[in-house]
Amino acid sequence: MEFKQVTIEPASALETPIIPVAGGAVLQSGEFKSPNYITGQRGWKINSEGDAEFRSVKIAGALMEKTSTFTTDVTVAGTETETNLMSFTLVANSLGTSNALFGKIFISDCDTLNGVGKTFRLYYAGTSISVGITLTGDTTNFKGVIDFVILAAGATNSQDMFININTSNPTTTPTVYVGAVAGTAAIDSTKDQTVKVTVKNAGPSALESITAASGIAYLIR
Repeated sequence: MEFKQVTIEPASALETPIIPVAGGAVLQSGEFKSPNYITGQRGWKINSEGDAEFRSVKIAGALMEKTSTFTTDVTVAGTETETNLMSFTLVANSLGTSNALFGKIFISDCDTLNGVGKTFRLYYAGTSISVGITLTGDTTNFKGVIDFVILAAGATNSQDMFININTSNPTTTPTVYVGAVAGTAAIDSTKDQTVKVTVKNAGPSALESITAASGIAYLIR
């Protein structure tokens, strides 16, 4: 028996068929890639895990990049000690001269006793700004949101900062408590710096409490 040519397909090729896509791209094993793709050299690839590789990218609009998130409750109760609600490292050169960091923390419960208040503080490295709110009487089951912004102000060592707190009880006659403050910083953003949002209860009672259910921070370049 004589054969002019024999081709033996490897098992992986039989198990993961290559599907041609318009423009010469191919879809294989959950990877979408250009026909000339070589890792680290040329072409492009996007896989099913959400990872991608391109030689270069030009974006006409803004690029939004998640920098930190949490989804586990953070509860601060029965203490007057200033405590972190959210803390993370903003890596060097993230802000540049014109980028902005936006953040949001969702408050699932906010309680106070006898009309005392809470102080919320936004830190960028060693600089901070604070805003306080005073809730009238005994208040429970208040929900709300904390918004914060750190914006590069034209230089790598100049920033504008803003924090806002908004709470209300959605099950009763709406009483909304709002506090907001703006400030500036002169932090070297070419180095890794810590960003954090803290809360300080005005009293030590166990009824003085707040729970942050989740939070997210994202960078816009």
